[in-house]
Amino acid sequence: RDIKESSPMKGALASSFARTLKDLHASPPRSSVNPTQLKRLVGKWAPHLGGYAQQDSQEFCRFLLDGLHEDLNTSSGPGPTE
Repeated sequence: RDIKESSPMKGALASSFARTLKDLHASPPRSSVNPTQLKRLVGKWAPHLGGYAQQDSQEFCRFLLDGLHEDLNTSSGPGPTE
């Protein structure tokens, strides 16, 4: 709904992250959720994070937050100045 289709990822990261959060919310207590689709998408856009080797969690979080910002940022220019 508020996804920016003109972002480099065309809203795919935000949509996949939203599905993962919905799955987490809908899952019964003490169960698990498999975020395979989100992992595949991250690997597509950041190949160094796509394998199964242990990765730097800070780098993953940075990529995820940057990607969500790109997919959800609706401003058309610089922010207000003082």
